[in-house]
Amino acid sequence: MLNTGTNVNVSDNKNKSTPLHLAVNQGNDAGVKALLTSRHCNVNCQDLAGDTPLHDAISKEKNGIVDLILGSQVLDVTVCNIRGFNPLHQACMKGNKHAVQKIAGKFPGLIEIAKEDGFTALHLAALNNHTEIAQILLLSGHCDINLRNNKRQTALALAVSESYTAMIELLIEHSANVNAADEDGDTPLHLAVIHQAASSIGLRGLLQGLGLNLPTGDTDQHTGSAIAVYLALHGADINFYNHEGKTPLDLCPDPQTVNLIKRFAKNVPRQTTFQRPSSFTQPRPQPVLSKSIPRPSVAARGTEPRPVPVPRSASAPETTRTAAPTQKKTQDTVNRADAAGVDCIICCENTATVTFQPCGHKITCTGCSLKAKKCLSCNAEIQQKIAPEGAPINAPTLMDATDYNARVRELEDRLQVMEDASQCQICMEREKNVVFLCGHGACRECSERLQICHVCRQAIQNRIPTY
Repeated sequence: MLNTGTNVNVSDNKNKSTPLHLAVNQGNDAGVKALLTSRHCNVNCQDLAGDTPLHDAISKEKNGIVDLILGSQVLDVTVCNIRGFNPLHQACMKGNKHAVQKIAGKFPGLIEIAKEDGFTALHLAALNNHTEIAQILLLSGHCDINLRNNKRQTALALAVSESYTAMIELLIEHSANVNAADEDGDTPLHLAVIHQAASSIGLRGLLQGLGLNLPTGDTDQHTGSAIAVYLALHGADINFYNHEGKTPLDLCPDPQTVNLIKRFAKNVPRQTTFQRPSSFTQPRPQPVLSKSIPRPSVAARGTEPRPVPVPRSASAPETTRTAAPTQKKTQDTVNRADAAGVDCIICCENTATVTFQPCGHKITCTGCSLKAKKCLSCNAEIQQKIAPEGAPINAPTLMDATDYNARVRELEDRLQVMEDASQCQICMEREKNVVFLCGHGACRECSERLQICHVCRQAIQNRIPTY
């Protein structure tokens, strides 16, 4: 059917699924491979939920199909579904380690691209307790561990809010800022005493192994106390004021926990926060702070995937007291590539030379900019793309939805003209490989039966083979 020119992108009326969607969902590797070989197949087509075939392959953990789709030359990995998830976001939320490794390795510029709510791939991994995936992102050399979402929450803040002990350890080992405040001015230490999620394993067992006696009582309080002490042990500021003018100690209801926090905050030197260069040009080493006392591994608590931010327990009033100064680093300043020599954030191979208007960001090379409709830094609609010499870039591409069909028809017409020019006009089957002195020609088999030219009707005096 593919050879007969059948429309391979036809969709059903219910879910808007194309044949490629159906082949992916049924795990039909051979069908997917056959469809991808068709030059008419749109690998970026979206169903009713906005999911592409790659989204579906990731969700259903069809890793062989994920590899096939990632090999497509026209794949657009910036396509998001209606919930705002690109393929890397989807893989981090679903916990598909294979897909994260492949996508992050081939498109490292996607790692710090945020959804509309500010959640990056690392935020989603931390929120859903996918520790191995978070480690892959951190070791890639392209992941800023302290990026914030729209509520100014870091990945560490999300992990602390959910009491994900293994995730907390991993992020702190990679120099997460333990004093990063959210929109309410709360640091992870504030959150540790506010959110006391139930868990009897993890940091509490770790701290007991170090000879620390935590307060007796409810298991919920045990975990909150253990995390609070652990953060203090790694440099959390116990005198940091939130927007209500409260320090973590002010919010801690247990006197024994307060004493433990004070003890370790006083005796342990502060941890310095690792700062990442604001470019993708050089992979950075992953610093792991040495500990004076070895720590055993900590079991992580499983959880169901959740793509939405954690709701706050209480709404903070307007600022009544100025919070302590904290370093502010947003995705916009990381991705802004005004200086010359910064790599394209999509391919990470060519230099970013194209300026998007009206936002003014310069973050992609000429080739990658042709696919962009919104700025990957600020999500603003791109009205114009300016080349390095100042000329606008207006060339249509196959990725432009409005020009896609017209472009395909134009290429088909060109191909047909080329085929007609080289095809024997008598049998319409074989290639033209014999030319007459009059300039016309035919295939060898048909020319042997001719005495006069079938076009100009002149006598054939000689037959010249072409090779």
